[in-house]
Amino acid sequence: MGPSVTVGPANGGPSADVAARLAALRRKERERVAKRLHERGRNLYEQGKVEEAITRLRQAVAMSASLPVSEQAAVANHDLGVAYYAAERHSEAVQSYNEALWLYRQLENREGQARVLDHLGRAYEGLGDYASADEGYRASIEVWEELGKRDKVAAVLERLGASQAAAGQYEAALATYERSLDLFRELGSVEKLEELKDAIADVEKLARQSGPGPGTS
Repeated sequence: MGPSVTVGPANGGPSADVAARLAALRRKERERVAKRLHERGRNLYEQGKVEEAITRLRQAVAMSASLPVSEQAAVANHDLGVAYYAAERHSEAVQSYNEALWLYRQLENREGQARVLDHLGRAYEGLGDYASADEGYRASIEVWEELGKRDKVAAVLERLGASQAAAGQYEAALATYERSLDLFRELGSVEKLEELKDAIADVEKLARQSGPGPGTS
């Protein structure tokens, strides 16, 4: 009897090469579906249909979860957080932002991390958790400073100052606002200078009315 000839795998299934190509095709299709769902969610959000946007963005995030770490997945989680925040669902926003932050760290995308940390600060502020908001804002500022984005630093400092004022930390808020004011002055942003001067005046008034409090000496 002559030698046997093997045409394919012994179990009759596809060869490893064919299986790999099929898996790649399935992955590409999932990526396309996730992208379409994400785009639909963003469009709905821009139309003011926030709850519908959340539904589509959650579907996009779920689809992305079965795929390798990607910028698309990070942005989808971030955008879902934005939609949750707009719907005042702050706890869910925090969860989505934290997932986006993890993905951006895996991708070593520092700008993405800075944006998400800023938004985490806002979400925590929405929950009334000013300590966590402070951490998020400060972490965002640190990354933007490393990247040399002075306009971003100034903007996040302004939000940090507002958060500190809301927490009754008036001296800290005034110091933060002054840092933001100095940066906006260097950047030549006249409109922001006027806004910050008004904010500083408001905080000074609150400090006088309240007397010594948290963050004051």
